[in-house]
Amino acid sequence: MNFFSSNGRLLSDGSLLSRLFNRGNNRYISQPNFNQRYLNFDKNEEWVSVEGHEMELYNTTAELRIVIDRLGLMFSNGIWKERDKNGELVENSEAVKLLNNPNIFQSNKEFLFQAWIQRCLYANVFEYNLKGSSFQDIPSALWNLSPSRIIVNRTGLIWQQTDIEKIITNYTFRMDGRADETFKTNDIIQYSIPNSDDPIIGESPLVALKMDLSNLRAAKGYSNVILTKKGAIGMWSADGKDAIGNISLTPEEEKQISKQLTDTYGLFDNQASVFVSSKPLKWSPATYPTKDLLLFESINAGKKAIIDIYGANDNMFSRGSDGKGDTFTNVSEGDKLCYQNTIIPFANDYANGKAKRWGLLDKGHTLELCYNHLPALSDNEVAEYTAKKLKAEGYSILVSGQGENGGLMDDTAAREFLDID
Repeated sequence: MNFFSSNGRLLSDGSLLSRLFNRGNNRYISQPNFNQRYLNFDKNEEWVSVEGHEMELYNTTAELRIVIDRLGLMFSNGIWKERDKNGELVENSEAVKLLNNPNIFQSNKEFLFQAWIQRCLYANVFEYNLKGSSFQDIPSALWNLSPSRIIVNRTGLIWQQTDIEKIITNYTFRMDGRADETFKTNDIIQYSIPNSDDPIIGESPLVALKMDLSNLRAAKGYSNVILTKKGAIGMWSADGKDAIGNISLTPEEEKQISKQLTDTYGLFDNQASVFVSSKPLKWSPATYPTKDLLLFESINAGKKAIIDIYGANDNMFSRGSDGKGDTFTNVSEGDKLCYQNTIIPFANDYANGKAKRWGLLDKGHTLELCYNHLPALSDNEVAEYTAKKLKAEGYSILVSGQGENGGLMDDTAAREFLDID
């Protein structure tokens, strides 16, 4: 097939194709040049690497840090108490003095907060008890050693041992730029999140969160690309046609239309809201269907998984713009459940571990990390006191008048009726 140019010259098929699909001097034909890069898709999933990157994930994933920090602050609200074998508070307790000032750099709250973060990230807490003498029961200072640097040196024996030194030889703390430091077994109190396969070393909850964290971070990353690197929101292009096909705008026309769109038309004062063009134009939007991608749903799903695995409560955290569930009652109930089911159980083990190592249990004493002073839990204490008071008054009424005047019930029947031990 032959074609003729505007000056009557015969064009071959190859020459015509060259003129149509290459930039030249033709004022009506100017095809865009997209240097597209093709992507190869495969079936291999991509998950974040957890081991050795626990602190990095914590520092760069807001949803993860929000949950861990909130729980850490709740844990650090505890008040230390020592009780004797009669349940009475020990005045001027050396243990409590140490726990309230564990070392020269950290306060009690900072020390507890740090221990909680280490437990959540690494599933292990290694607390160094600094003693000036082996005959000293209560240490002089306490330090949380970073689990990322600790190596637990085992003897290889576990099941038939009753002495911890026959299970763990010592602990090695890896140093940067100088020789590693070794700590004696009895100088370290270790707390671990239970591992079903290993009673000595816990396994980080982040391992179970690997897929959820990967999807959450990918969704936020993709959202960032859309918001920051999406380019133009759309394109105005010529919509006119001639016998050959579409007619492109000349560079001068493109410049003029662009100037009109940015300077003359818009929503600001002294700008026209309607665009009028002497050339036929069409608008092609270049938007992303973010709702269809379910990015925010992926982020929220990851956040809920983090909340659940660390034993928090959904009501403790912001629900977003809808505000559903963000009431004082729901938040208070969420805090209460979290204290009862997550914070206090660990606090009891945490306190008991110290009391055992420091010889307090041998004297019949106990250590407590108490939270009854908090508003979220004080309501329970008031309710319990009220219930006991009502039972006592009821007991008095039922058994009063025993003897010559008679009574409604005897002691045994009244206790059984009121469920009093």
